[in-house]
Amino acid sequence: MSDKEFSHKEIENYILETNAGIIPREMYISRKVDGIDPFHGFSEAEVRKMKRKFRKLKRLAFSKYTRSFCKYYSAESIWTQIDKLLRQKEKI
Repeated sequence: MSDKEFSHKEIENYILETNAGIIPREMYISRKVDGIDPFHGFSEAEVRKMKRKFRKLKRLAFSKYTRSFCKYYSAESIWTQIDKLLRQKEKI
């Protein structure tokens, strides 16, 4: 991860994303920027499991929208909606 300081909300999001079984957004983005595979170091089964959990959370976060509509969202808005969903589940 980068050397920047994290806000309280970013730390909570990191923990919630880790507890949900997906790779945290900050880790994913920093690895992509560095040119490293975000799933480097994980087995194929673990990668498959994390990707499936992410897709499930994405579907749940956008369940109020039509599926054709949600595929046009940016990656940042998808992560934001997933964070909102995880916060609602944990009631933070």
